[in-house]
Amino acid sequence: MALLLTLAPGCAEEPRSQTGGATGAQDTRPNIVLILADDLGMEGFGCYGGELTPSPNVDALSASGVRFTDAHTTPLCTPTRVRLMTGRCGPRSYTGFRTLDPSERTFAHQLQAAGYTTAAVGKWQLSGDRGQVASDLPGSLPGEAGFDRWCLWQVTGLGSRYADPTLEIDGQAVERPGEYGPDVFVDYAAAFLAEPHDAPFLLYYPMVLPHDPFEPTPHSLEAKAADGRASAAELELLASEAEPARKQRHFRDMVAYTDHNVGRLLEALDRAGHAADTLVVFATDNGSSRHLRAVVDGVERLGSKSNTTELGTHMPLVLCWPGHVEAGTTFDAPVDLMDLMPTLVEAGGAALPEGRVIDGISLVPALGGRAAWPREVLTFDYDPYPGIPGKRRARWARGLGLKLYADGRIFRTAGDPNEYAALQGADLTEVERTALARLEAALAELPER
Repeated sequence: MALLLTLAPGCAEEPRSQTGGATGAQDTRPNIVLILADDLGMEGFGCYGGELTPSPNVDALSASGVRFTDAHTTPLCTPTRVRLMTGRCGPRSYTGFRTLDPSERTFAHQLQAAGYTTAAVGKWQLSGDRGQVASDLPGSLPGEAGFDRWCLWQVTGLGSRYADPTLEIDGQAVERPGEYGPDVFVDYAAAFLAEPHDAPFLLYYPMVLPHDPFEPTPHSLEAKAADGRASAAELELLASEAEPARKQRHFRDMVAYTDHNVGRLLEALDRAGHAADTLVVFATDNGSSRHLRAVVDGVERLGSKSNTTELGTHMPLVLCWPGHVEAGTTFDAPVDLMDLMPTLVEAGGAALPEGRVIDGISLVPALGGRAAWPREVLTFDYDPYPGIPGKRRARWARGLGLKLYADGRIFRTAGDPNEYAALQGADLTEVERTALARLEAALAELPER
């Protein structure tokens, strides 16, 4: 793990009071931007060895901050989002797919209570299926989850997230014919960033990209053909391309557009004068859709969404905080995406919610070099559809070079990312047997539902 030094904190463009009112006292709390791509593993980013498509904006963000090399989460979108937003493990916080339990407290709640202006753009999918399918699951609307403002897809309805999107903007259902959903989200975010802010702000950007359906982006060949800019060879490709190849191409285009929109957002942050006083986090929620192929560090692999293997849970995570983390460094210890909730809360000078267990650990002391990172083992309970018979559930602990499932399977975390080679006790070294005992103890402490 790289040891990062705390430098002089960055200054906001205008002085802010700790409570958000304009005073002569300087408020050094950072603005916070959290970006979460949807269904995308390491293959999407050059800074992680991905060779699918260039990713200049995420790579530049990594070069400006710290890149986490051993960050993990659950391998499906809603469990990860609930874990991320609440800082609590699945057995404590996750009640059902597409559901954020209204009794939970999110990082948005805590920062809002500390005076932050909060906004969310992108994918919601946490309202408990309200108005989407027949269900009595309670969920949370954006305003109930701590957000003052929002421009989101899948709040109380479905519809398209890409071409001609159906959205909810600040509580109003909106259809945007002729527009591209990912661009609408960034336009809303850019306008929010450009507004005068006397208090610090939180912008949460859970992207819709590059989740299926795999469709053309405004930069795809289809757009070039429609505008008369496609070459004869490109037109021939469009006419002859088989469906699997078209899906793979659209996935690549959507990953490229993911990076493009990260760049647009960072440019808007810079134009608004907030680049120096904003903590920016980029992460993804799980691996890419299965059966899609991509190359990482010269090795082709399939997408691993919903798989509990190392490939399915090991995610990109980049954090840039000017004046607080050293540029171009790595953090090599095990990190869980639920660690981001207490990290953002502490960075924002807010308090953790009272009366509940927070399983995440704030990264702030370790990033500042004030304390060693205390976690060596990560534990997970993956129950994507709680209470529904026949749906797969798995519990595991991983760290110290091994991964132990509750059913007794053991794997080495290095060299076997697909978990093909289960180990027997006799296969373990003395050091690994000691590590296994640590994993057994950690797994025993993981709460039951």
